[in-house]
Amino acid sequence: MNTFDNMGKADSYLFLGPNWARASVGPFSLFKGFASEGGIRSPAIYHYPKQPMPQKLLRDFVHVKDIFPTLLELTNTSLPPSNRLGRKTQKVTGQSIFRKDSKVIDVGWELMGKQAYRYQQYKIVLDPKPYGTGNWQLFDLEQDPSEQFDLAKSKPKVLKQLLGKWQLYAEQNNVITPNWLSGY
Repeated sequence: MNTFDNMGKADSYLFLGPNWARASVGPFSLFKGFASEGGIRSPAIYHYPKQPMPQKLLRDFVHVKDIFPTLLELTNTSLPPSNRLGRKTQKVTGQSIFRKDSKVIDVGWELMGKQAYRYQQYKIVLDPKPYGTGNWQLFDLEQDPSEQFDLAKSKPKVLKQLLGKWQLYAEQNNVITPNWLSGY
């Protein structure tokens, strides 16, 4: 039941509509459900009693794929074998947040037809219309974290480099791009 009186109870299912979703991630572009910064950038807080707390706020880039290797390290557990019970297991591509070189950023995203790839400070984003241009856009996140200034025309070599990385990512991860827009 999604009534006002039932909000927050075990059988409720509520979510922000598109306009409140936009308001909750400002000043970043778009919101959850997109590969833009508003959809993928979020703070994370962790606490593990056996791990010393850092003395400062960390602003390192961490991806969801880094959580599993981090948990393996915290629990002193080795990676699962590449073959388990006669079945091939998926390769772990993340790194523990305690060991990763946070200065090297090289990662892709795809979600319901929305796509992005980030390499170092540059990021390409493809958002279908009506939310985007329908073309790949290029942003320098160090200078423009809110993705307001498309550099695709002024930096064609960087765009080409990241498009090559995206293509490799898509092939390695069997990305299927729908020909329709899903979600808002």
